[in-house]
Amino acid sequence: MSALGGSGGAAPKEEVRVGPEAVRTETEISQRSSLIPELRCAIVWEARESPGSEKLNAVALPNPSNSSFTLILSGQRKNLVSVKVMDISGRVLERYDRVLPNTRLRLGQRLAAGSYFIEITQGNRKKTISVIKVN
Repeated sequence: MSALGGSGGAAPKEEVRVGPEAVRTETEISQRSSLIPELRCAIVWEARESPGSEKLNAVALPNPSNSSFTLILSGQRKNLVSVKVMDISGRVLERYDRVLPNTRLRLGQRLAAGSYFIEITQGNRKKTISVIKVN
């Protein structure tokens, strides 16, 4: 029996997902792996989200900016969002707690020219955005 569950004889009808769009049969995989004798099985990784879960999405516009940034947030409606603006050394310059999800937040008006990180946290999800302030 091969690593993919078929027997050595007839071509199996079972399909194996090899990539995001490609689906291959064990026979096709075996034919390709025969070019490399050590490769005899396919490892399949597939990322799935649990039903009902939403990603934490955030975008800062405009980037770069010469005045302020508008942070557009979207995520789970049941959890509040925390936002930190940090300089490149990690020092917190602005902090916004208990922000409603799926909203817009204006920030960075008082920042000097430079590179900054905006860290957005909602529950156990975290996202960091790099922004640039110019004069």
